[in-house]
Amino acid sequence: MSAPSLSVSPRTSLETERRFFFHVAVACVVVAFAGFVSRYFAPMAAGTFAARTLVHLHGLVMWTWMLLFATQAWLAAHGRLRRHRAFGMAGIGLFTLAVWIGISVALLQLDAQIEAGHGDRARAFAAQPVSLAVMMVALFTAALANTRRPDAHARLMLLVTLVALTPALARLVGDAFGTGPNPRNPMIAGMIVLAVTGFAAARDVRTRGRVHPAYLYGGGFVAVVMIARSTLNRTEAWYGAADALRMLVH
Repeated sequence: MSAPSLSVSPRTSLETERRFFFHVAVACVVVAFAGFVSRYFAPMAAGTFAARTLVHLHGLVMWTWMLLFATQAWLAAHGRLRRHRAFGMAGIGLFTLAVWIGISVALLQLDAQIEAGHGDRARAFAAQPVSLAVMMVALFTAALANTRRPDAHARLMLLVTLVALTPALARLVGDAFGTGPNPRNPMIAGMIVLAVTGFAAARDVRTRGRVHPAYLYGGGFVAVVMIARSTLNRTEAWYGAADALRMLVH
């Protein structure tokens, strides 16, 4: 006689999934802090970091975004969905501000680097923040379109945040290998983002029996943009686009 199987209720499965996203959100906050502690937080505390006010505002807004992401995951994990939705409305405004300030900072840095004589090297690097903004906006829009499908919404928001972590991951890569700022670091950081996405997709296979379409389409989109960026960022077409974007702040 076979032993009776232990079934897992849909409610238990949902609670487990929400806890998973909360734990990942906490890990994202830790990575964000670790990536900037040596080049932003520590110098700021020592009074040795000098930058435009907009740069500090960018740091504040992105850090707030990470904390909001973790808070939202905690609220969902504890079933406080009404407050989760209320904070989500504020999150739309915060996300819009984060993207606008991020692009502004990137274009100001592009302008300064070109004025300093770095030319095409600066134009090639500008593809990094621009592509990150494109990915984040597209994924965030998809997440908003799926607010009535919590499974898709949660996964798309995770992808948005992983993409936003790319600069922090690139700095950690530079610190780990002792290379400091290096054009290869963002590429390695992007591979880490895809690896984490693959880990989350593998968890879906284990817990749900299949990969959720949000990871397939969202992760695939991220991979395509990363490949396009690496292919096109040193072409004359991109250099022309970078110069056109530079005119917005020049």
